[in-house]
Amino acid sequence: MDKALKLDLEFKDVKEFCGIKRESKQNKKNTKITRTIPSHLFLLLLVLITPDACQAVDIELDSPREPSGAVLLVVDGLGASYVYPEHRAYALDGSPLEGAVLFNLTGGGARAIDVRVPVPETTQSHSVLITGRADVDPEQPGRTIFDAARGNGFLCLGLLERGDAMPVLQEMDAVLYLDDNSLHGAEPIPGFRAGAAANISPLFQKWRDRFARYTAEQGVAGYAGYNAWALDAAADMVRSLSGQRFMMLVNVGGVDSAGHELGAEGYRDVAAALDAPLGRLDEVCRRSNVLLAVTADHGMVFSGAEGRGGHSAEKYADRLEALRVPL
Repeated sequence: MDKALKLDLEFKDVKEFCGIKRESKQNKKNTKITRTIPSHLFLLLLVLITPDACQAVDIELDSPREPSGAVLLVVDGLGASYVYPEHRAYALDGSPLEGAVLFNLTGGGARAIDVRVPVPETTQSHSVLITGRADVDPEQPGRTIFDAARGNGFLCLGLLERGDAMPVLQEMDAVLYLDDNSLHGAEPIPGFRAGAAANISPLFQKWRDRFARYTAEQGVAGYAGYNAWALDAAADMVRSLSGQRFMMLVNVGGVDSAGHELGAEGYRDVAAALDAPLGRLDEVCRRSNVLLAVTADHGMVFSGAEGRGGHSAEKYADRLEALRVPL
């Protein structure tokens, strides 16, 4: 699929997550699959699947327990080649690279095995994720999943690291974000629409005050803390929003920064450190009947075992390590 988000609909542990209702016979052109999928998972998948892929999949919405909310977690720079056991990552020089074990990502729920972003670039990919259009203009994204959610009475929230484009921030009823890539000395900035829920402001203030504590250390520990801050804040908000309908976008930037600054080993270690806070968020979402979807904007490529990584430069951009992301 040229300039389209490629999605290989091979699910792992799908029965636990959404239940297979019926699989129909295969024909020469495609396989039509009918599944019982929670409506918000369908919404998130819908913006990721191209029109051609939609024609190949027949999805029936018939969930007996519809989620009360949804969290879309975007881990900047987390390549599926490094964290999915089905894949293997290689450097440009051909040497194999060690991956990270993320049990709380791959140990349960449903996974799409081969999802590739159209362009492995941060701002563009974030806009693709919320619109489903590979040719979207990040400065004028048009209709997004948050417009649809708000139209159905959902509160739209954002916990965003690394400074998403302003139109993404403006999609939110309330947002706590960092407007640059700084790990140390940065301060999360809260923003609110008029009429945003009154209980959001004290939550944002609490987690704004905790940011420096999470990111006080240098190196791997600092980047891991950067990620853990957003995931723990998201878990606290899910817990506090019990009974409210909401969609929350969470963007964590420590893995991407580690790839650019710490090389392959540091990248792997920061990715592995996601497992504990991801598990805490997953547990709260399960207890609260909230859908958690995890993906990334792009992966990461390394020239060899030593040296910094990249993803958008010409020598990196067509590599599976840059294009393939979890979902």
